[in-house]
Amino acid sequence: GCRHGGAGRGAMRLVLPLALAALLVTSCHARDSRPQKAPPPGSAASAAPEEVAGTADAGDPAGGEPAAAATVVPAPASGTAPAASSGAAPLKVGKPPEPAVQHAMEPPPRRAYGFRPGESLIFDVKWFFITAGQAAMRVTADETVGGERCMHFIATAKSTLVFFFKVNDVIESWSTVDGILPVKYEKHLHEGGYRKDQVATFDRAKLTATWGSGAPVPIRTDCHDLLGSFFKLRAMSFPEPGGETSMCTHTNKMDYDVIIKILRRETIKVPAGEFRTIVVKPRLKFEGLFRQKGDIEIWLTDDAAHMPVLVKSRVFLLGSVDVVLVKKETP
Repeated sequence: GCRHGGAGRGAMRLVLPLALAALLVTSCHARDSRPQKAPPPGSAASAAPEEVAGTADAGDPAGGEPAAAATVVPAPASGTAPAASSGAAPLKVGKPPEPAVQHAMEPPPRRAYGFRPGESLIFDVKWFFITAGQAAMRVTADETVGGERCMHFIATAKSTLVFFFKVNDVIESWSTVDGILPVKYEKHLHEGGYRKDQVATFDRAKLTATWGSGAPVPIRTDCHDLLGSFFKLRAMSFPEPGGETSMCTHTNKMDYDVIIKILRRETIKVPAGEFRTIVVKPRLKFEGLFRQKGDIEIWLTDDAAHMPVLVKSRVFLLGSVDVVLVKKETP
C-alpha cells in the first residue's frame, strides 16, 4: 500500500518521475480504494499486485544546473511470442514466454501525434525550492512487441541530493501506435534498499492483462497503462476551460476512470523557456483519492504537442513539490 513514512523516501517515491507526479499518485491511493463498479466476486481483478524481486539499470537523464522555480506571467487576453525459426528448439510447456521486442521494419502509416520518437524532456524536481532530483520522459523508436507495432515511452527518475533517499527508477510502456493502447509495461523502482519490479503484458485480442506470473485479468478496450495514460492525455483534444474530459487507466490489475478538469490558460516561464499553456487537473472518478483539493495541477503547452512544462503537487506530510521543465529536445 501507500507509505508516507520517511520524508525523503516518500518524496522521491511519489513525485520524482513526472509520470508518477501526474498519475502514479492515482495508482498509489487506488490500492486501498475501490472503483464505483466493483469486480465480480472471486474475480482475479481483486487480487494483489504481482511483485517480482529483481534488478534493473536505470536511465541517467542529463540535465542542467539546478534551476529557479517556475514563474507565471499574466496571459494575454493478443501477446504471443513470434514463431521460432526452423533450427530453433521448440518452446517448453509452462509459463508463457514474454513478447519479443524487435525494431519495426518498414512500418505502415501511423497516426500523427504531437510527440514523436526522438523527443526528450528533462525536469528538475523541487521540494521547498531545493532541487532534490531530476526526471526525464523520452519517446524512442517504434518497436514491434508480440506482433503489434508500438511506441516506446520511458520515464526515469534519479535523486541528486546526498542527504535524500537514493532513487533510481525506470518506467517503460510499449503502446500501440494507433490509440496508445498497452501491449507491455514495466516498472522498476530502486530506492535505497527497496526494490520492486513489475512487468505486465496485454493481450489486445482477448482484452486481458497479465501481471508477472499471475492469472490474466480483464481490461477495458479503451484502457491505457500508467505511463501510456500520460501520453494519451497529451494526445487529447481538450474542451475549453471549465470543461472536463476523461480516460481509463489500468494499474495493479484494476481499471480506473480518470477525470481531467480543464482549469485555465496561462503563459508561464520556466528554465526551458516561456510557453503558452493550458492547466489541467486529473482526478479519479470516485471519492477517497485526494486528502485535499488541488493536489496536482499540470501545465501543458497549448498546442498539438501538449508538452508538459510544470507539475505542481501537494503531497501529504511532505508539502509542495514542483516538477519543472529545464531542457527539451524535439525531432
